[in-house]
Amino acid sequence: MENNALAELTVANLAAAEQAIDRLIGESGAHASFGVVRIELEPNSQLARLSAAEFARLVAEITRVLQAHLRPGDHLFTDHGWTWLIILPKLVSPTHLTLALIKLQQVLDENRDIVALAQGPILPVLGSAFYPQSASDAHGLLTMAKLASYEAWRSGERFRIELPRDDSETRHLSELATRIPAALRGDLFEIHLQPQLVTSTGECVSVEVLLRWRDEDSTWISPPLIIAAIERAGFRPAFNRWLIQRTARCLKSLDAQGIVVNYAINLVAADIHDPEIVDLVSQTLSTWEVDPKRITLEITETAMVRETVDTKVNLHQLKKLGVRLSLDDFGTAYSGMAYLRRMPIDELKIDQIFVRRIAESEKDREIVTSIIHLAHQLHIDVVAEGVETQEALDALRSLDCDLVQGFHFSKPLSADDFATWWKNRAIGTRLI
Repeated sequence: MENNALAELTVANLAAAEQAIDRLIGESGAHASFGVVRIELEPNSQLARLSAAEFARLVAEITRVLQAHLRPGDHLFTDHGWTWLIILPKLVSPTHLTLALIKLQQVLDENRDIVALAQGPILPVLGSAFYPQSASDAHGLLTMAKLASYEAWRSGERFRIELPRDDSETRHLSELATRIPAALRGDLFEIHLQPQLVTSTGECVSVEVLLRWRDEDSTWISPPLIIAAIERAGFRPAFNRWLIQRTARCLKSLDAQGIVVNYAINLVAADIHDPEIVDLVSQTLSTWEVDPKRITLEITETAMVRETVDTKVNLHQLKKLGVRLSLDDFGTAYSGMAYLRRMPIDELKIDQIFVRRIAESEKDREIVTSIIHLAHQLHIDVVAEGVETQEALDALRSLDCDLVQGFHFSKPLSADDFATWWKNRAIGTRLI
């Protein structure tokens, strides 16, 4: 352990963390670079059932496990309850902090003693900040780490590093947020459709619904920025209602032209926990007389990892409506796969980071092979996104991937352009 004033604070109270960080900054001077990690247990019914004594044993075990996996010179603080803080000195960059977060998450997820004491997975949320990029003093770092844990929880992520945004981006986001109500009222958002094709035949059987919005200068606004503005404005439920109803309207319009495909709609973590999401989907299906089997709800893997009672109830109720459930970005959340057996998943989408180089990278091919095999063993369909070359398509076809999508076939298209694309192919069955 380092010979400095922080040594005696290895398992100190949270209140000591701010003073410890100030000391570290003072000792290291201009050359300091370190991470601050905030670990929080998300309250749920599983933990609520523990007695006071059982919960105290769980907290003590988590503290012991964390301390055992820290480096000499790292420092742990706790409130002996729901929260822990860790100072990680001498990290070169935020990338090294990310690696530390992954390791801490895996340690807590995979420790059998913790799972036994908690009577199930605890699924903690980790928020972090990096000195000096995130903030220049202890109070700022702790605030940024707390904000990161909140944002991670809100978006369904397992961990997040909070770094300050560029001021111009922050101003743009704030300005966009003020325009969200008018955009919803004026129907200014658009949906574009990206074709999904059967790998073996080339038949287009479904589309992914993607959000688009033109800025005042007619340029396209980044979709993640749109979603961030919607959430900042507090209009996520209203936007979901608009999105699902607009999708149903598009479905009926294309049906009338003889273009019958299924539709995949993206949801975020907060949507899965929304108590009104089931009624919203049910009412839309009923109002527009849409066959539920033609709607797939895509949920990010990070949203699924936050497995709570509300998650399970909502997913099973959505499944009872007859809609299909797809697990998006599969393989990117560093989580175990056991929850695939507990959740009513119909489909996995392999993240494009594994698909793009599948023809060149043996490791990526092995990862994709394993995912497809696992999914098929569980009677789950597989979609590969980000297919951009014939070589990638050939590799996926050889692995019996069910569906593919990507720029090799088509970019996302407006409904009118999709109809033209469809008709130009004469509803063909060839991929080339």
